[in-house]
Amino acid sequence: MSPEEASRIVVRPYITEKTFAMVEGEAKICFIVDRGASKSQVAEAIEELYGQKA
Repeated sequence: MSPEEASRIVVRPYITEKTFAMVEGEAKICFIVDRGASKSQVAEAIEELYGQKA
């Protein structure tokens, strides 16, 4: 998957007080993603963009 495709699937991080607490407490990050993307596509896109296993 190219970085351009990955950035179309993973739109942006979702930041609220609740999700910020998840980042601090559980080391989890929430993202806004394309509604048409499957779970495997989202996981692949996150791995491509951030180099982390999803």
